[in-house]
Amino acid sequence: GGAAPACARAISSGSLARTQGVLSQLLAGADDTSLALTVSIELRAPTPWRRLLEHEERLALAAPNKQAAKSRLLLFYSHATREMDSDEFSKHPDFALVWIAYARLQGERSELEARQTFKHLKNERIGVDCAELYLSWAAFERAYGQPAKEASVLELGRSRLGASFDARLQREEGGARAPGACAAEDDGGEDETVVFGKPFPDSHPDP
Repeated sequence: GGAAPACARAISSGSLARTQGVLSQLLAGADDTSLALTVSIELRAPTPWRRLLEHEERLALAAPNKQAAKSRLLLFYSHATREMDSDEFSKHPDFALVWIAYARLQGERSELEARQTFKHLKNERIGVDCAELYLSWAAFERAYGQPAKEASVLELGRSRLGASFDARLQREEGGARAPGACAAEDDGGEDETVVFGKPFPDSHPDP
């Protein structure tokens, strides 16, 4: 009876080692070694991840091979969502922002995966007080030709956040990127506008 659990533990340990190996390679190849080092030291905290991913996404926007850049980003985001400590940081703005950006990026590759992630965020109440969740989710539904679902998601945001969500939505429709949708604390204690998680300029859902 003890052989099966031992085997399962061995398989689990092997999978964990491979996962950590991939993560180590990603961090070693990061453009900003200081940001990568901070992530490796504070692996469970969302803010170092958010800052590193923001930097990596800026690089991806300028990459000549955007498909390869997006694939690498997806790996980064996948590891970030697994490593961040949900028990301690589930209510932290950066925890939500990393997850939302991951869902948005998934939507450029797979409708099914992105939809599952957005539903996971709703069910686990991750980012439900963050306008970015509803705006990104609605944009995803619009991109896949689901106007009824888009309207339903926007109504969720409106019912949760009230007039502030309508004001944010109007600014977004006017082309303005508004601060404070899901504000993050900078080292100095002041709010900083989080700009990552934006679609690539020439992106569209892959066929």
